[in-house]
Amino acid sequence: MADEDRGRLMPRGPMSPEQKIAAAARLVIGRETARKNREERIRLGIKTPQTPKQKARLRKMNAARKAREAAVNDAITAALAPVAVMGPDHPRMSRRVNDTPLTPQEAAAKARAAKPPAANTPRPGQSDVKLPTPTPAMSVDDRLAYYKAKLENKFFLWRPYPKQLEFLSMRKRERLFRGGNKVGKTFTGAGEAVAHLTGRYPDWWRGVRYSQPTLVWCGGLSGVAVRDAAQTILLGTPGDPSSLGTGMVPKDLIVGSPNASRSAPNGVDSFLVKHVSGGNSRCVFKTYEQGAGFWQGPYVHVIWLDEEAPPDVYDEALARLTGDGCLYTTFTPLIGYSTLVNRFLRPAETDLVDAARYRGHVQMTLAEAEHFTEEEKEQRRASYAPHLRVAREFGEPTLGEGAVFTTPEADLRINLSIHSVPDEWRKIWGLDFGSNHPFGAVLWGFDLENDVDYVLHCIKMRTSPNEPSILGHCEAIKRVCAQAPVAWPHDGAVSRNGEALKDIYKDYGLKMLETHALNAQGNHYTQPGIDAMEARMQARKLFVRNSPENENFFAEYRTYHRKHDPGTGRSHIVRINDDVMSAARIGYIMKQRARPVALGGPAAKRRPDPRTQMPINPWTGRPEFRL
Repeated sequence: MADEDRGRLMPRGPMSPEQKIAAAARLVIGRETARKNREERIRLGIKTPQTPKQKARLRKMNAARKAREAAVNDAITAALAPVAVMGPDHPRMSRRVNDTPLTPQEAAAKARAAKPPAANTPRPGQSDVKLPTPTPAMSVDDRLAYYKAKLENKFFLWRPYPKQLEFLSMRKRERLFRGGNKVGKTFTGAGEAVAHLTGRYPDWWRGVRYSQPTLVWCGGLSGVAVRDAAQTILLGTPGDPSSLGTGMVPKDLIVGSPNASRSAPNGVDSFLVKHVSGGNSRCVFKTYEQGAGFWQGPYVHVIWLDEEAPPDVYDEALARLTGDGCLYTTFTPLIGYSTLVNRFLRPAETDLVDAARYRGHVQMTLAEAEHFTEEEKEQRRASYAPHLRVAREFGEPTLGEGAVFTTPEADLRINLSIHSVPDEWRKIWGLDFGSNHPFGAVLWGFDLENDVDYVLHCIKMRTSPNEPSILGHCEAIKRVCAQAPVAWPHDGAVSRNGEALKDIYKDYGLKMLETHALNAQGNHYTQPGIDAMEARMQARKLFVRNSPENENFFAEYRTYHRKHDPGTGRSHIVRINDDVMSAARIGYIMKQRARPVALGGPAAKRRPDPRTQMPINPWTGRPEFRL
């Protein structure tokens, strides 16, 4: 890039790294503004130039724009080059650039980094544990020494599973590792904590690195919970001095004796670990029951939250992080889509979507836990309560005792190709109109010969100025099955701008029923339809076709729950994120109106083209040629 362009984009003269970063940020903001202006120009419908003169001018403008963007990219690269992110060259190791003199501490750190290690000194990422292969010829003393070394160096001998490695390699400020019970979530969290405490990152490590001693906080529900989980995995059996060092932290790297905790018998408050740089890292145990106030304090490099934390504790812990700090949490989501779970799985419902790029989550199921045999996995599955099986086996958020449906999700899934559905099956659509919530539609198929009911297809669309309108809803339904009757709820008879909502859908070509959906009792109460569907599920007579478009059904199925009302002493269904479930219930209670029709678009009665006398395809508006 020319010097004049660089001088125009970046201030001339010597600048500190902070000033260079600020200048680069201003350039990025300017480029983002230009991009938004181009999008606004497209949105307003400004057409592309058509004349040769206009096209030449457009080419000239595009060339100038590309030159500006190249200059911006070069300037940002030059500004950020001296400042690495979370690596050996991080400013915490070398905070000066160019010819600025180093402090004595920084000079010593730079000298240690440049000096080649001795033959017997482990480098970061290198393990000094060399265990011989046990053989029958080994003596008793050698065998005892082998098992003792293996017990005291678990971290260096650890080889994570693929999902654990995926989580550890994720470079995000906030991370969630969710999964079934006993699949290795806490063990993974402890392994990452040890890596940051010691600075000895294994060869397979691709995640965040710290080159100087760190302060690590480990949190849990209570003092007893922290002692029995995180503390035991990190240090060894509580209350047994001889077992200190048999956890993930290597015994020869523990400095002195851990400080005792008053929150639980044999609990530990904090302990020191030798760091590969020469200093000592510190690990502190904290609990959620202390409240958010006890999580205030100094800046922390790494925070590990084992089990789901309350929102106020999580927010306070996040505020403690240093500029390059990271927070990760490991738990099984047994309380459903809570504030913390939504933070990772549904960011659009909690805050700006842009904030999601700083977060990441990984899910691990029981089937991916290689330390269980297939027989042990089956035993664990059989021991889980039906309404908790989805959470305990797959790590999916569940609602526990408040779940509306108790049939396991795995018992509903069935592999069925949409192209193999016979025309003889009776079919009907169920709708849930979207006004201030998404639109939902479910196509049912009823196999009367075998007495089996199927959910064939699900549609879920948001209703907003930027999302499909009623025309989009109708087209999506017609593409799947245009001839099936459509059941609709009672609010479809409400007049909107002088016309009932169900009549608007009818005008767009849907086969709307004459009256709104009614259950067997002649009313539109919710519970009878729920009971009818649950009875068929329990009898293994209701299945959901396993397909990507039907994942909306299962996503709502997991969170469909009741909430107890202390005032009335009754429980009611929470009508949040229930659009597909409501549409399924509407269609099911009107199953007696289902008709045997073919899948696909409308058949017959097509207006002929007077020029060619060929039928017109209503989807394309063009003549349809037939042989």
